[in-house]
Amino acid sequence: MKLQGTAALVLFLAFALSCVAVTAQAAPISMSILDPIQIGFAGDTITFGGTITNNSGFDLSSTDFFLNFFGYDSVNVTLS
Repeated sequence: MKLQGTAALVLFLAFALSCVAVTAQAAPISMSILDPIQIGFAGDTITFGGTITNNSGFDLSSTDFFLNFFGYDSVNVTLS
């Protein structure tokens, strides 16, 4: 009798975890950087450009994104 209860519990937990895994998928948003490998010398200015693409099917605002620039040198790097 105890084995049947354990089997039922295992089946329930497997079902519950599969439901959670389905709902926890990330939206298909991609980011690409044009020419990501660039070489510069002291005093040179290097500009990186890129695209963020939203294929999620929902409208998103620029405030819905967080790009982390922690640790950049604010004296030598300008974000624009």
